[in-house]
Amino acid sequence: MPPSRARQPEKAPEKQRVMELPSQHYGSQVITPFFVLIWLTVFLRLILGNTLLNSFISYTLPGGTFLEKIHPANYLLFPALALLLFQRKFYENFQLCRRNINDLLLFFTATALIALISVAIKGPAGMAYLVDTHIFAAALGIIAYCCSAQQKRFIKTTVLIFVVINSLLAIGEMALQRHLIGYAQHAHMPSFRAAAFFGHPLKNALITSTALFFVFTTSWRPGTKLLFSTLYAIALLCYGGRMASIVITVATCSYLLVLFFRDFKERPKYLEISIFIFSIPVILLTGYVLVNYFGLGSRMFERELLDQSGMARINLFYIFSYISLDTLITGMPAADVVQLSRSALDMPTIENFWVMLILVLGLPVAVLIGGFLLNALYGLSRPQDTAGKLGAIAFLLIASSNNSLTTKSASLTILILLLVTSLPPDTSPVHQTHQAQ
Repeated sequence: MPPSRARQPEKAPEKQRVMELPSQHYGSQVITPFFVLIWLTVFLRLILGNTLLNSFISYTLPGGTFLEKIHPANYLLFPALALLLFQRKFYENFQLCRRNINDLLLFFTATALIALISVAIKGPAGMAYLVDTHIFAAALGIIAYCCSAQQKRFIKTTVLIFVVINSLLAIGEMALQRHLIGYAQHAHMPSFRAAAFFGHPLKNALITSTALFFVFTTSWRPGTKLLFSTLYAIALLCYGGRMASIVITVATCSYLLVLFFRDFKERPKYLEISIFIFSIPVILLTGYVLVNYFGLGSRMFERELLDQSGMARINLFYIFSYISLDTLITGMPAADVVQLSRSALDMPTIENFWVMLILVLGLPVAVLIGGFLLNALYGLSRPQDTAGKLGAIAFLLIASSNNSLTTKSASLTILILLLVTSLPPDTSPVHQTHQAQ
């Protein structure tokens, strides 16, 4: 018999080399000086709306210095960034992991450079909205990405809870038929619409619609998700945004269909069928009661789809026939755009983000900013689950029907924060490569 070979001891499996993400590295504690600054920045951006700030400074009012035109939350980013840069091994870890937010970095860099060039050529007039709405949103998203997983969940919860508080305030305003924050409703709004913290009803509808989908990306209990989404839906009726209501209805039905077919094999068949059959009638019946017996959102059903407000969003494209080629390329002040829309088209404003962006910044610059923005949102949305993707799509559709992104608004900040804090931990190609080794 051949001599038996001595049994070789098995090698211990080699420990997988996993890349250390910045969000895993910077501080194991939840409460750190860096996180406190980030959380205060988020909180101030949420609670200090345009109407509230105008009570203290000339934020959106005529007059005042350029520093008054910048939201106070911007100034907290500088000490937060300083604390972040002095973290241990910040540069090497961030270079490895920045692929998660590389598109957001490109958007921030391009928008900041365009703003600096515009200020150098035209002066700071009219650039404050670009800083507050776009540059701040991208910068805060990049810095929030460097928080730990627990800190990200805390930020996400803070945003979603604040939107619930905002929704409760809107429901209260609708019940009392008066604005509680001091918002002055425009004369062209015939029926009362809630304004809450974020001011204009369309901005509120945009933010609330976006937050509604990200509730389903949390690990909360089903009852909590149902409570939050119900309050968001009722608040949408108080804001009276037709585009937001249409998008939410279509997207919610699409989400239910995806859940039905995707999870069909994972749960008992009778449970899936029961949820699918009974969820839509319950939602429709609740909406019918709120509209017919409580008057919430009744203005959306009393008016035709293509009424004066609907036709204004179609006829606004005629404004391009009233400007020269030079103006189309170089842009014009926002005040001149409003004056032109009133005199030429008999419209109080241009309710289209893309058209307004072209008119104010010029076609070449608008294409650059719009392209980098879409690329950043696509990069952040791609790793998300179905609810996160639908939230980003709903945001773009609703934002395209108003001018929230060409005025001072927290809407883009909220979307980017929700996308960044909802990113899975292993979305980086570098991370996946290390795990495979």
